[in-house]
Amino acid sequence: MSESSGFFSSYIMGEGEKRKLPPLYANIVKWVAIATTIYNMWTVFGYPDLVLHRGVSVGIFFSLAFMTYTMPGTKTKKYIPWYDWIFVILSIAVAVYIAVNLNRLVTRYPFASPVTPLDMFFGIVTIILMLEGSRRIIGPWLSILSILTIAYALLGQYIPGMFGHRGFTWKAVVDELFLTTDGIFGSALGIASTYIIMFIIFGAFLTNSGAGDFLFDFAAAIAGGQKGGLAKVAIIASGLFGMINGSPVANVSSMGVITIPMMKKVGYQKDFAAALECSASTGGTIMPPVMGSVAFIMAEVIGVPYIKVAAAAALPAVLYYAAIYFAIDFRSGKLGMQGMSKEEVPPLMKTIIKGGVFFLPLIFLVFRLLGGLSPSRVGFETAIVILVVSCIRKDTRMNLDKLLKAFMEGTTGGILVVVTMAASGIMIGIINLTGIGTKFSSFLMSMAGKSTIITLIFTMLLAILLGLAMNITPAYLLTAVVAGPVLQGMGIPAMAAHMFILFYAAMATMTPPVASAAFAAAGIAEAEPMRVGFVAMRIAMVAYLMPFIFIYQQGLLLAAPLWQIILSLISGLLATALIAMSTEGWFRKDLNRPQRSMLFIAGLAALPGNAFATIAALVLAALALMLKPKQNGAQINA
Repeated sequence: MSESSGFFSSYIMGEGEKRKLPPLYANIVKWVAIATTIYNMWTVFGYPDLVLHRGVSVGIFFSLAFMTYTMPGTKTKKYIPWYDWIFVILSIAVAVYIAVNLNRLVTRYPFASPVTPLDMFFGIVTIILMLEGSRRIIGPWLSILSILTIAYALLGQYIPGMFGHRGFTWKAVVDELFLTTDGIFGSALGIASTYIIMFIIFGAFLTNSGAGDFLFDFAAAIAGGQKGGLAKVAIIASGLFGMINGSPVANVSSMGVITIPMMKKVGYQKDFAAALECSASTGGTIMPPVMGSVAFIMAEVIGVPYIKVAAAAALPAVLYYAAIYFAIDFRSGKLGMQGMSKEEVPPLMKTIIKGGVFFLPLIFLVFRLLGGLSPSRVGFETAIVILVVSCIRKDTRMNLDKLLKAFMEGTTGGILVVVTMAASGIMIGIINLTGIGTKFSSFLMSMAGKSTIITLIFTMLLAILLGLAMNITPAYLLTAVVAGPVLQGMGIPAMAAHMFILFYAAMATMTPPVASAAFAAAGIAEAEPMRVGFVAMRIAMVAYLMPFIFIYQQGLLLAAPLWQIILSLISGLLATALIAMSTEGWFRKDLNRPQRSMLFIAGLAALPGNAFATIAALVLAALALMLKPKQNGAQINA
């Protein structure tokens, strides 16, 4: 029994590990990645055929995935086994097949033109590549859901009720998923292999140019001398890096090895230190201007310029990080912590003079996006600006080694996104083929009884559940396909509806029981993962409440008169401060339970941005703070 359960947990439900390859294979991966980055930069102006480019992307990125990730449950971290070379060959063969048959594929009529035996073979091979590739990188859940959707398409005639259908053959499934641009080679893969990959390349140039050291020093110069300065530096730095790399888990893994031990060393409990890093890294996904690149998907889905999505996310992102800032401030006061010493804090002006040029690429990025240029072109141009800017100082100049490393990381950093977005095309294609999206939307509306709040709760649960099973981008996309039309059909503006979905897809990363970012942070802190997840939820509680607010109050999304936007910001900051006081139980002194309860209620009242409710919140908060405090020191809990 134990052997079978071990096989199931390791081989079936496990997740692959990144290989540490010997020099020969490592160099193959390196030079393939470098060549791929150069190719992707060329596509910005070379304009290859859409289907051909997506086919080439599948061939390259899946080949790299099978070379660099182990099959779950196997011990092949130091070599590439024979079966993975077969997967590599099949990945390349799919790309070649697309290229050879390009003219036929782009001119055929779906479900009318014949599906050849070779189409069937390569279509099924591509589906297998999607399932196995995504399983290795993010675990089994996206693959399991994809298999279930394929089974639903094939066996629909046996399903009773509104979700039943006439059933589709394997030919129809392959036609939809492999031979059209509605499935695997659809818009999800298109966005990942154009817009997102260019911003990953931009991020690789940024981190290899010396900008990383500057951003950390800049954060230290701003917040290091304040109460709890080290923790505040950590969240600012993690937020800046999180918006660039787009993966909370990757950000925790890279930044957390620096920030978590530092926070533990100065006196923060390990659970709290890990939770701070987890919540800060997760927030990078909603932080403009880059937003971890998921904003490109959202802009494409709702048909607006990318910069509008980034602008709409600005105030919610500010309030999110304000909540974390206040949590650190009040926890530091409770623990009696001071800021970094004057010797440890880098002088602000000296820091800006030394590395302030690295703000130029970010400013350039925003202005070019405001100019309405293609995001892929803006990403390319900004990478070039970083290269030029890095040459100003000798210690930041990108020599050939750094440049090649940036080229390599520009592709290897995109493996997760391209593979998972391509694999999510299976579910998207089946949703289109069977019409289950429309049926689920009808079911959602009937279950909600046309109540907006109940529909929102169902949508929130769907986004979080999908976010637990896969990374943020496919979780947002799949929820948007199913629930987005329902919310818009109820009169909710598209921007508000999709920002609502995006927030909960992002928060799933730190929400137990899966909480992948919390697990990564807990591993570094040597803490209990579930506890880290729940503490992170408490710190970032405003993120679980705010999406309901901006559904009804458009000021938070900058879609209101200026006075309303200002009021939304002021009341939002007040709300986050009051909620943090309540959850941390401290404001200049320890707070007792009645005080904390009153402050929490006041915070909730202030959050919607209503003037009268905000005034009432201030009055209630003042009354709470005037109550007699505890006589004994409060026990400090994480």
